[in-house]
Amino acid sequence: MEEANTEVKVVKPQKPTKNVSLRVRKETRRKIIAELARINRKALGRPLYIDDFLAFAISLISPEHIEKLQESSLSNADRLERDYRAYITQIGPISKDEYLGKRLNGEIGSQKDSGPQGTSNNFSTN
Repeated sequence: MEEANTEVKVVKPQKPTKNVSLRVRKETRRKIIAELARINRKALGRPLYIDDFLAFAISLISPEHIEKLQESSLSNADRLERDYRAYITQIGPISKDEYLGKRLNGEIGSQKDSGPQGTSNNFSTN
């Protein structure tokens, strides 16, 4: 009979780290590193790290930038649904099929056609 090997492995707790990995495209990484190298071409001072660069860049983002990013993430179906919901709140209940029919016939335009910053609507009842 063989004896069972009963070794107990002791796992040492790791020190908590302040750094985590962040997945970005290779092209984005290349641009960040190139810009950081340009920033670090200086005679005095410590080198700046990617964290310093990104923290500063994030602090410069305005609400308009956030809106632009959010808009760029919408699919055509998402934009259609957004316009449909806006139409319902402004004009009243209508089926999605009726709404699509009116859009295709040109009776109503998209919310994007509604002027600067969506200040006026292009929803008219003919």
